Amino acid sequence: MRLPHDLRRSAGRFMAEAGVPIEEIAEYLGHTNPNITRSTYARFSPDYLRHAAGSLEFGKPKPVQRPKA
Repeated sequence: MRLPHDLRRSAGRFMAEAGVPIEEIAEYLGHTNPNITRSTYARFSPDYLRHAAGSLEFGKPKPVQRPKA
């Protein structure tokens, strides 16, 4: 039976979806390395890939960055 593990995973996902920082989720779940937590739960964060998705918004003017002379 995997119920305790499933509940733990759900708690981590709910915290990530609520925008709780990965470091806090790691501490709450007892992970000694936040990178483990990040690799598991970052995709549930509302900020995950937001920049990449925003680059696909059409009809929104994008600033042009020109090199300084």
